[in-house]
Amino acid sequence: MTTTVLLIRHASFDAIGKWLAGRTTGIHLNAEAQMEAEELPRRLAGIDIAAIYSSPLERTRETAQPLSKARALPVVICDELTDVDYGDWSGKSFSELDGNPEWRRFNTSRSTAIIPRGEHVAQVRDRMAGAIEAIRRQHKSSTLAIFSHCDPIRAALVHFGGKSLDSIVSFSVDPVSISAVRFSRQKRQILAVNHLASRFTLESQDRSLTQMNFRSAGAS
Repeated sequence: MTTTVLLIRHASFDAIGKWLAGRTTGIHLNAEAQMEAEELPRRLAGIDIAAIYSSPLERTRETAQPLSKARALPVVICDELTDVDYGDWSGKSFSELDGNPEWRRFNTSRSTAIIPRGEHVAQVRDRMAGAIEAIRRQHKSSTLAIFSHCDPIRAALVHFGGKSLDSIVSFSVDPVSISAVRFSRQKRQILAVNHLASRFTLESQDRSLTQMNFRSAGAS
């Protein structure tokens, strides 16, 4: 008896690559992102999805909506799937942050970095892992779609892949990418990381976290 969780990052928005949005509300998908979200039902065609969960932030809920409509499934909001609390860094441009020693440490050594008045990456990992475990226990022998954010998804992947928190900075989770974890009684298996192709097929993945071609990526 297995349950497969698809971890889907929200689509693009105008702040990406410019400033750190984090939990800022009122951020909506741009026109390009709306098209990215509309493609998700086609990318996931052939996969029977039993439930859809999302972070409460607008950009994740809007990304989930086309899949929700196509599958006639409600989007269940789960607060634990939200983005990182970036504390004093929230809303700052990346050019501002580049001169901050703690920000540089954050992007090289997540386990020791401290976000001023923010959330530690271990807290992100624990809430994401706890939420995913609770969700998948409600839907045994199913495939589930969970919409979240870059660093929370990366934190969940390194947790279920048995990797260190510092390895978060070694791979990307791009907008509207699909990653997948399969849960069975015996193990947790990473099936896919940062899948961006036009068609996602679980049977074509089946690769461990250590086999992925990781590349560095900043937080957004």
